[in-house]
Amino acid sequence: YYSTSGISGYGKEDVFMSRRLDDSWLNWSEPQNLGNEFNTKGSETKFTIPASGEHIYFSSTENSIGLNDFFRIKLPEEVQPVDITTHNVEIGNTKFAYYAVPFKSSFDSLKGVVRNDLNEKNINKATLYLIDTITGDTIAFSTTNDNGKFEMTVPKRDDESIDERDLQLVIVGDGYEKKVINIDAQYFESEYLIIGNVDTKMKVEMKVEKVIEFHNIYFDYGKAELNQNSISVLDKIVQIMNENKKMVIELSAHTDCQSSSDFNFNLSQKRATNAKNYIISNGISQDRIAAKGYGKTRLLTHCDCLKCTEDEHALNRRIEVKILKMQ
Repeated sequence: YYSTSGISGYGKEDVFMSRRLDDSWLNWSEPQNLGNEFNTKGSETKFTIPASGEHIYFSSTENSIGLNDFFRIKLPEEVQPVDITTHNVEIGNTKFAYYAVPFKSSFDSLKGVVRNDLNEKNINKATLYLIDTITGDTIAFSTTNDNGKFEMTVPKRDDESIDERDLQLVIVGDGYEKKVINIDAQYFESEYLIIGNVDTKMKVEMKVEKVIEFHNIYFDYGKAELNQNSISVLDKIVQIMNENKKMVIELSAHTDCQSSSDFNFNLSQKRATNAKNYIISNGISQDRIAAKGYGKTRLLTHCDCLKCTEDEHALNRRIEVKILKMQ
């Protein structure tokens, strides 16, 4: 058992456990989060487990009278240590004892990245539930970190076969439609315990006043002509508008802080107009699109323009879609 902030979990520092796989002390199972019965949005540290293996004692910043109170929680049977054997070791003039701790059950890890279906942006603070569809129980839980990554521990019985697994991964996020993914036996037969072949992209919830940012619509410096990368993103906007026949949008273009205000305003208006014309050329009525260039009046960064990094400039160069009407 150990505590770390180096793996995404429920809070700042979560308690994990790893199983020793052989006698070498070099091979260990992948770290497994103990779940939200132990871990909170704060920090869980300074823990110990007695030889009985029935309880875990630890310090937490959550639900504490002081800064870090100590708590005791009974360990579920499936994560209790068993067959505890005391070994006496002498190193130099120092004698100490340690416990060899195998575990009663095994685990799978479920990992992945959750992204916005439209702009490929990583989604943070999305919540994921893994549900056993046979029992209806939620058996694992996780939230995405700032990079949209998640990891969850999937408990399983030692005698449970792959064919007995019938799981669903449910993903919910503020401003997105709920996504349900069936996790089948083929996943658990994979050598790599990561959702690489499962679509974890989330669809944006379409509602009035919703603003969707597209930072991957690229223009050549100082130019307003669309390139192939820009067109592939605009095709997604066309698809959305075809799926929502009464949607009316404002298509706005924004520049970085470089160059004069007049130059940036005119450039952004040309870019917005060209984007609008492309969408119209794909069958969308011009009455459903208002094109507006804002130049550098709505910067997302607050750096000194002369000192901004290229990444900060790129963050400001964007196309935004704002939903004005849905019906």
